[in-house]
Amino acid sequence: MTRWIIGLIVLVVIAFVGWRYFGGDDKAQQAAQQAQEAAQQAADAAQQAAEQAAETAQAAAEQATQAAQDAASQAAAAVGSLAQSLQALTVDGVEIGSKIGGAVDGLTSALAGITDGPTAEAAKANIEAAGQTLNEVGATVEQLPAEGRKLLADTLAAALPTIRAGIDRVSAIEGVGAELKPTLDSIYARLEEWARAPA
Repeated sequence: MTRWIIGLIVLVVIAFVGWRYFGGDDKAQQAAQQAQEAAQQAADAAQQAAEQAAETAQAAAEQATQAAQDAASQAAAAVGSLAQSLQALTVDGVEIGSKIGGAVDGLTSALAGITDGPTAEAAKANIEAAGQTLNEVGATVEQLPAEGRKLLADTLAAALPTIRAGIDRVSAIEGVGAELKPTLDSIYARLEEWARAPA
């Protein structure tokens, strides 16, 4: 009788342990599967959020670039109209005003078109040409009469803020500023000198 009770107890214990082992394993597998599904859903949501954030950032960058280009183009047009007033300046039959005005107009147009490395490379020749033209007429500017010097100074003084803003914008572009800055600084220094009205 005692052995039968002991045997029954052993069977109950074995059954209980088996239930806990196999049943618990199923529950653990189910919990693991649920956790994996939750992790996958979280990963998918994170990836979707990252993609949306990247698209938003790209759109914002494109809008900012377009706004900068539009502003630079408008500024270039404004400077170009100012440059027209220099066409009356001549020295010994040389239309020095047209040369300076053309150089300033070419410079501002070139600056307005720069947004990255390739556009900077394309604009480099025009910037260097503007600097060369200003260098060539440098000695002739000294021969202008007082009225002519004052007209030149007033016109350039009005244009310098726009030119400075364009140079600063271009100089801040990664991989562009270091290459163009020496030429741009040289051009600006000459224009700034001419913008000082003679005493």
